[in-house]
Amino acid sequence: MSADVGTFACCGCTPTGVVVLSGASASGKSRLLRGVLSISRTSGVLSDIRVPKRYTTRATRENESLTVENEFLGRQAFLAAVAAGEIDVSWRRSISPTTENLYGFALKREIDAGGLIVLSANNYLKWLEVPLLRELRDAGQLIAVRVYASEETRARRLQQRRPPVEDPELSFRLNDVPEGALPPADHVIPNDPFFQAFAAWDFARVMTMFRSSMSIKPVIEAATYQPGGVA
Repeated sequence: MSADVGTFACCGCTPTGVVVLSGASASGKSRLLRGVLSISRTSGVLSDIRVPKRYTTRATRENESLTVENEFLGRQAFLAAVAAGEIDVSWRRSISPTTENLYGFALKREIDAGGLIVLSANNYLKWLEVPLLRELRDAGQLIAVRVYASEETRARRLQQRRPPVEDPELSFRLNDVPEGALPPADHVIPNDPFFQAFAAWDFARVMTMFRSSMSIKPVIEAATYQPGGVA
């Protein structure tokens, strides 16, 4: 990208908007994305949506279902890509007392294509501290959306994975980021079973409003979904 990073548009393309989608383990981010992509295909709404691959050092799972969403790298290869500037959005999270996974995106190369880019992250991405994401935010071209599911729902989903997630990793994943330390979010999408049927449409509505206006409201600091609304 030869232009200044603050100029997020390209000739003949729609302006670039970025949606940082975050949530705790098993909150249902991947299911939500699949639902939105299905809505896009069948209705033509959000026809410019794109979901870049997420680079990660985490181990693949049995019957891995997220190979389209993830690019699996060894730790040294990941760190080399960060050092070379190829991965320009990166973060880490501990999943056990001795295990740490790295995650990241190669966002700059996505920006030139324009459209609506959805970054599927987790609550450990402190997006306001990432220079590229902060510049997009300051330019009015980034919103943050958090997916919420109760601990009970998340525990059930983690134990339904193959192989099931067990302690100590299960406890680490359920504890997640303390509520007071959650990264800011503009919108919270509830995704417990009762809300699941509507969550993708709710997310599509949020992105359609953002896509049409390319403007955002002030951040809701550490917003969390609670029964009865957003607190």
